[in-house]
Amino acid sequence: MIPEIDNATKADLRSWWVNLPESLVRKDSQELVLDEIAYALSRKDPEWIAFLTEYAYSEDLNRRASAVYFLASKPNRTPATEQILLDAFHSGVLLLQVRSLWGCIHSDLFPLTKEDIASLDNSADERLPALGMTYLCYAFPKERIAILRSALRNENPRMREYACDVIGDEFIQELKGDMEPLLQDTDTDVAECAK
Repeated sequence: MIPEIDNATKADLRSWWVNLPESLVRKDSQELVLDEIAYALSRKDPEWIAFLTEYAYSEDLNRRASAVYFLASKPNRTPATEQILLDAFHSGVLLLQVRSLWGCIHSDLFPLTKEDIASLDNSADERLPALGMTYLCYAFPKERIAILRSALRNENPRMREYACDVIGDEFIQELKGDMEPLLQDTDTDVAECAK
């Protein structure tokens, strides 16, 4: 946490969200600083959900991404949350798609279809289809084992890595044997995650 943000007043936080001071941005990326401001607002400002909702369709990509993500957390969900997540995903913008997928997972909202997730397979970023696979594991729990088993054999190393993460996070003992070959994976991130 950035000390200035942690100790800021509600008025300061709102002001900084709108006009981010250069002194704060030097401490980290604009995206992460906005996330910290959004988090701090969530603790200090009862009207913050309405305030951030104003930014759910902002033309400022970083503000929109932070708003989408924080509006999706379980205690902050509103009737508009699901549509905000869908619209962010369907924007086709990588950052918004990532925030939408994580938002869906963290809020237990699963409005995206398997076809929506399949559309990520052609992404230039290996992480996006891997995150889509993670979404499917939570959206379709009865199919989780089959989804993960397939991901462990996928040629995309991020797919194998994210599958190992889900298996570890969810303590899925059934797939321990399927993960063992990945201890020797040529991708060091996959091998480390398999440990």
